[in-house]
Amino acid sequence: MKKKTFWLLAIGYSLLTFLLHNVLDTFLGEILMQISYFGLLYVVVWFIYSIISFGIKQFIYNRKHK
Repeated sequence: MKKKTFWLLAIGYSLLTFLLHNVLDTFLGEILMQISYFGLLYVVVWFIYSIISFGIKQFIYNRKHK
C-alpha cells in the first residue's frame, strides 16, 4: 500500500469516527471507537514485546561474545 493511500484511509477513518461518535453519537461510532481502542492496545503490546525481545537478544549476544 502506498504511503499516500494509507494516510488518506487513516484520516478518513478518523474523521468518520469523530463525526459518528462525538458529533452524532451513534452506535456505529461506538463500534468504530472500540476498533480504534483495540488497535491502540495492539500497538502498545507490540511495542512492549519488541523492546523486551530486543533486550533478550542483546543479552544473549553479549553473553556469547564475552
